[in-house]
Amino acid sequence: MTGTANGPGRAYVYYRCPHQPDNPRHTAAAPGHPRTVQAAEHRLETMAAKFFLDRIFGPGRAGLLAAQLPATDADAAAKRDAEAAALKAAIKKLDGQQNAQIRALEDVPDGPAAAAMRARISDRFTELHAQRQQAEAKLAALQAATPTAMDPTLLDEIPYADDILPDLPPALKTRLFDAFDITVVWNKPDNQATVRAVLTDATLRAVLDILDILDPSQDGYHDTAAPAAIDSPSTRTPLLVSIAQSTA
Repeated sequence: MTGTANGPGRAYVYYRCPHQPDNPRHTAAAPGHPRTVQAAEHRLETMAAKFFLDRIFGPGRAGLLAAQLPATDADAAAKRDAEAAALKAAIKKLDGQQNAQIRALEDVPDGPAAAAMRARISDRFTELHAQRQQAEAKLAALQAATPTAMDPTLLDEIPYADDILPDLPPALKTRLFDAFDITVVWNKPDNQATVRAVLTDATLRAVLDILDILDPSQDGYHDTAAPAAIDSPSTRTPLLVSIAQSTA
């Protein structure tokens, strides 16, 4: 999505999806996509602020993360297997739907509407093919990955900072979003957004720099866990933290 400014004095920013419903390639790649999707910047920032307060900088973050992550490698493997089974079932269903479209194409009766009917059947087959390719790609990536329980120590080393996002100047806000590789996935039909962050040792370095700029008097660290040697190359697995919330 890309941002555009409008309103009085162009004071309001809206992010719009570039999806074009009349473009066959867009329709095939994202079947069922709403004709238009846009989100006001202030709503996205409100959701991001709640995410940072609850999941990243707040004192209750450890409990929320523990409820989200697989506790053991076996739990991670079970989750992977369940996701793989769901994808295989979806692929099987799509295969059956594609076969039905082929049979329907073979049975198109002659007449003035025959060409239009064949075109619609072909378009539907193309949509199903795109969905199947996406599901197969997800399944391949899932099967290629080694399921392991993520290590929450990276989050333990982030200093507590309360609700800092609303007070950050734009330049530091951008640095914060970049440091956590923030993404927001918006499910318009369900009016729900999922905010995700990826934590690495580089994230920790960037956060400490930002907090030091905000308050040079602090020591850059005031959590309970001892920070790792963040200046050396890391072998720790990146940590994914996410939250799903209503956009209302």
